[in-house]
Amino acid sequence: MKTTLLSCILFLFFQSYSLLAIPGSFRQYQVGDGLSNNNITCCLQDRHGFMWFGTRDGLNRFDGYSFRIFRNDPDREGSIGNSWVLAIAMDRNGQLWIGTHMGVYRYKEKEESFELLPFTDGMAARNLQVSPEGELWFLLDDKLVRYNDALGVHKVYADPDDSTLTSFCISSTGQYWLTTSAGLLYRMDIEKGEYRKFDLFEHSADINSKVLLTVYPDRQGDKIFVGTLTHGVKVFDMQTGRYRDLLRYDPEQAELLVKDFVQVSAEEIWIATESGLYVYHMDTEEYIHTTKRKYDPYSLSSNSLHAFCLDREGGVWIGTYSGGVNYYSPLQLFTRYYAVAGEHTLKGDLVHDICTDENGYLWVATEDAGLNRLDLVKGEFRNYHIRSLPDGLSQNNIHGLVPDGDQLWVGTLSNGIDLLHIPTGRILKRYTVGKAPENKNNYVVVIMKKLRNGELLAGTEKGVYMYHPDKDQFSFLSWFPSQYKVQALFEDHAGVLWAGMVNGGVYRYDPVLKEGDYFQQDTIHTSSTNTVNDIYEDRNQNLWFATLEGVKKYDRQTGKITRYTTKNGMPGNTTFRILEDQRGNLWISTSHGLVCLNPVTEEMFTYTVDHGLITDQFNYNSAWKDNQGRMYFGMIRGMISFLPEEIQTIEQAPETFITHIRIDNRLYEDQRTAGPGQNHKKWN
Repeated sequence: MKTTLLSCILFLFFQSYSLLAIPGSFRQYQVGDGLSNNNITCCLQDRHGFMWFGTRDGLNRFDGYSFRIFRNDPDREGSIGNSWVLAIAMDRNGQLWIGTHMGVYRYKEKEESFELLPFTDGMAARNLQVSPEGELWFLLDDKLVRYNDALGVHKVYADPDDSTLTSFCISSTGQYWLTTSAGLLYRMDIEKGEYRKFDLFEHSADINSKVLLTVYPDRQGDKIFVGTLTHGVKVFDMQTGRYRDLLRYDPEQAELLVKDFVQVSAEEIWIATESGLYVYHMDTEEYIHTTKRKYDPYSLSSNSLHAFCLDREGGVWIGTYSGGVNYYSPLQLFTRYYAVAGEHTLKGDLVHDICTDENGYLWVATEDAGLNRLDLVKGEFRNYHIRSLPDGLSQNNIHGLVPDGDQLWVGTLSNGIDLLHIPTGRILKRYTVGKAPENKNNYVVVIMKKLRNGELLAGTEKGVYMYHPDKDQFSFLSWFPSQYKVQALFEDHAGVLWAGMVNGGVYRYDPVLKEGDYFQQDTIHTSSTNTVNDIYEDRNQNLWFATLEGVKKYDRQTGKITRYTTKNGMPGNTTFRILEDQRGNLWISTSHGLVCLNPVTEEMFTYTVDHGLITDQFNYNSAWKDNQGRMYFGMIRGMISFLPEEIQTIEQAPETFITHIRIDNRLYEDQRTAGPGQNHKKWN
């Protein structure tokens, strides 16, 4: 059984949020995701929270997970009469009305069937709207029609001045406005049947076409936005009766075709054009333009935008020509960093170590594209790789990073450790990390750690090595076993050093007592592999171990071990890194999402791609918390960052509906005809 609703995917809210200045992160839905067609003509959210999308090949209902498609089926009674959907409207009773190329249809929710309005049969019905009185208005073969469903009567209005109507709108104050193909805007007095005309090209220059395509009233009831075929946007003042031209050309100086508008806040209007998305701020009269980025999966999927819908959570759904549906969520929980070919972005997919230096740079090591430096003020990336300079990195597979003043220690997979001079970006020296440094045979560097006393350690495939400044070299540190790959290095509050190993469990060494031992193997039960990926000490000095068998908590006071696995809420048992936020919650990266665990209540929530992650799989030794509390986690397709304090769970449970049932992986569909009392079951 599947119980879903669109709002189920919107679990989280910022404590306070506003739409970003540049809406640059969209989720795309296309035919491959279940849409019937990528040419979207209209969209709407119904009273239950379902999203509806009209296309050239069917009507789609989206529950946040999957699409239910309604098409014309001559052999099925009650199917929609035409698959080319032009418009959707919902009246104040929640009744959906569907405009198609062959008439208007009433959607019968209980039966999931459609009923034709007879007088619309065979005619194109578009621009469906509902008046404050609850009546349905629409254009039927370019004629304005008013329909009263309660009385079952309709009226067709004569065109003003024999003009061809292209669009109409009903303002928040109840005024009716019509546009024509001749560049004229009319205010209509529906009681008297009279029109007042306004020429929207009266003082415009360079007129190639006067076709007005769409008209949209603002919430305040004083402005009308008009989209044109070749003349961009016109803003009409309903009080003065005057207009002005806005956004005449796109950045390439081509004439701008405008298809739709939506007001997302008191001062912000989004504009759908054939040249991408424009966000217009009415208070400053400034606008921002965003377009499709060819290799960016989070950009617009098309520059040809046709329709908007603002949902109840403040999200914006954009219907495109050929690109399906794009969704912009106001709940931008995570900042995503990922590679985009040909652009100045993060280079590489496999993000390993992360750190910040004293100059305010964020350093990101990757296993496939070298080293990245992000200027957090300017938001600019610089990449360092094996060929970036004559004395560049010795290898592009980077595992460990440690900032040290104006220098950065860079541990590589198999070529030892490079010392990078941050101001110049040059490698000052290359260090061998291995049994015989003079032979330059290197062990794999897995992790690097700078202790509080300034000593520098490197965990390798064969134990731990320490840097000796007097000799200017790395030597084996006999405090730890040499037969295991060291996956984690940690210094606790007392200065005790801990090493998590692959197949070797946990080893600890006290530099004061000069004693070391294995942490009891049967205490943390890290399974037959006995691998520990991370060790973390929380504010209460309890130890946490990230393993291949979930997360284990060691209570220092009681000696009790608590295990968190898939049996009690974890999305997967393979865990990578652990960080603690200012509220005491632990953030745990796994192979199946990012977990937020409250150690007191033991409640946990898992964040996945549905909440804005690039992928659900994170990477080894890849997490960092800066001085402001911002967290960074590396993944196999980039990196995310966020401030945990800005994220809180939603308290109100969404309404739940059963959209379909599967038994033995077979869809059990209830197919009802339009006739009363008819109920037919069908196995698919």
